[in-house]
Amino acid sequence: MIAKAQNPQATEDQIRRMLQALLIERFTLAVHREKREMKMYALVLGKQGLKLREAPADEKGGLDDRPGQLVFQRTPVSSLAALLANILNTPVEDMTGLKRLYDFRLQLAGGPAPLGASDPLDTLPNALENLGLKLEARTQPVDVVVVDHAEKPSPNWDFQGPFPWV
Repeated sequence: MIAKAQNPQATEDQIRRMLQALLIERFTLAVHREKREMKMYALVLGKQGLKLREAPADEKGGLDDRPGQLVFQRTPVSSLAALLANILNTPVEDMTGLKRLYDFRLQLAGGPAPLGASDPLDTLPNALENLGLKLEARTQPVDVVVVDHAEKPSPNWDFQGPFPWV
């Protein structure tokens, strides 16, 4: 199935609402949001102090994925927290209070690893400690989307009308 917004200048919020309407229509989808106590991680400053280098203003930003390491340029710490959440498949909240842009290298493998470390992620605590950061396991309320109802999708149809909010 291919879906296109009738308005090519549709905003991200408008596209999100169109997608929600499509899912409701095709899958008879019903969801609600609620807070649930969940295990998560807080990214906090380590006891050794911050070891990140503030990025120069004229530098371009980005992420370079190299074997065993991730190199960040002109990146907020909140982006690191989001990446860690994806890697760990667990919510990670940036609680460092750092708002500036930094250059840093997260060395996951290839360097000195703890005894018995077999997975590059086993080196994550040391890699964060080398940056002056650490992850703390916590339990706290997290916003979740709960699927109340879903059915097999309806047959393909040719929707011609515009969505009213576009």
